Amino acid sequence: MQKIILLLIFVFIADLHEFMESVYQPEEDVIKIGPFVENVMEKGSLHNIYFIAAVDTKDISFMRGSRAYEAMISYHTGIQLGGNAMEAAYFDFSHLTYTEQNKGYKAGIGMIPRDNDESGVEKVIIPQYRKRDV
Repeated sequence: MQKIILLLIFVFIADLHEFMESVYQPEEDVIKIGPFVENVMEKGSLHNIYFIAAVDTKDISFMRGSRAYEAMISYHTGIQLGGNAMEAAYFDFSHLTYTEQNKGYKAGIGMIPRDNDESGVEKVIIPQYRKRDV
């Protein structure tokens, strides 16, 4: 009997804006890897490569339009931490009331939009998360 080995690769990016800057505006004498990163982000899930990144909503305008960023958000999966669903351009929270969309949450509490379900969102609590200055 033959065994099948499934290899999953998860790439964790602490600051997507900083990562995208290094991809598209590398320092002098650093190889440009933009097309490679774009390809891996577009087709990575077909090869069990998944990207998990932290995104600050104020940095989205810098990244919007780049192929790598657009490929990453095209999956429409993730957690909107801190509430303020109106700032989440990559998730659809339109079925929530405006009051609920503008509501902020404590550090460590997030929202996951339900696919094709207008009954709301799933709330997620990240245990032992502490707000800290970086």
